[in-house]
Amino acid sequence: MKRYLSIPFFIVLVCFLFCQPGCGNSLQNKIAGKWVIDTDEDLFEMIGDEQESVDNEAKFTLDFQNGGLFGSKVIASGHEQIKTGRWFFVEGQADICKVRVSINSGNSKLEPDNVLTDIKFIDENTIELIPPNMDAIKHKMRFRRGK
Repeated sequence: MKRYLSIPFFIVLVCFLFCQPGCGNSLQNKIAGKWVIDTDEDLFEMIGDEQESVDNEAKFTLDFQNGGLFGSKVIASGHEQIKTGRWFFVEGQADICKVRVSINSGNSKLEPDNVLTDIKFIDENTIELIPPNMDAIKHKMRFRRGK
């Protein structure tokens, strides 16, 4: 009888440890994808760029790809800035996680810029963070999940 009770207990324990919502791998999977700056953000007013984007193209995107590749693209004043690197999940709990981003980690001519940032999930399709490629301005921004 004990043997039959220990198997369900073991299964429940494993599920409890590895399947808690909002923790570990679950948050890591939620981060993965393309994120577009929220239309309500005032970033481009801050940098004095009021130029309309071409064909309603997003002016600021972050891309946290599965497999750890990172990319960011900013279009301002008619110029495009693209940064690439790698991202690593550090830790997470509830709706906040910490990631480390190494920008320029694929370019041997440049020293990687390692940035640690907190990502807060407002909801399934909205995050708030200080973008790793704009760490110097210390301004939290909201991004929505892109297509």
